[in-house]
Amino acid sequence: MRKFIKTRVTRNQYEQGVELMLTPVDVDVRHLYMGENINFAQWNELQHLIWICGAEARGEQKDGIEYVAHTIINRQQALVGYFGLSIREVIHKCGKNGVYQFSAADPEDPNFNWLEKEPKSVFYKVAKAVIPVYTKQIDSPNKHMLYYHATSIETPKFFKDKLIHYATLGAHKFFLDPNINMS
Repeated sequence: MRKFIKTRVTRNQYEQGVELMLTPVDVDVRHLYMGENINFAQWNELQHLIWICGAEARGEQKDGIEYVAHTIINRQQALVGYFGLSIREVIHKCGKNGVYQFSAADPEDPNFNWLEKEPKSVFYKVAKAVIPVYTKQIDSPNKHMLYYHATSIETPKFFKDKLIHYATLGAHKFFLDPNINMS
């Protein structure tokens, strides 16, 4: 049985008692991090970013995974604070209705424990796409790219009414929100 580095998942500051499998213990991707020494807080944020990008887009090509990572980082950098102040908060925050910003962050979602089901090579693939985005080696294609959804579902009314379709990559459509202050 594979072992994982685990973390507790909180839902808007309330402990849920759910453990999240963040990183396989037998996989170390820190050598892919091209920055200076990475501190614990940065490593924790990066692990969460790799995990959610894998949960949401592990079947995509590299650019599709990068776009998902850019969307999350753009949300964290939005000045409104609505999405969350850290990458981890953006990923695990849910609305008043109990719905998570990213469906795979819900412990009931089938992609929540994707690391248990996939070989190490998939984790490496995702990490190789996400780390350059996290380290800003790859600029966001558009800082207003704050939303996406799977092409397998109908575009939600909110997206049609308020957002601008930006790109379709693989199985995801990406949208801009020009009304969010990103300066």
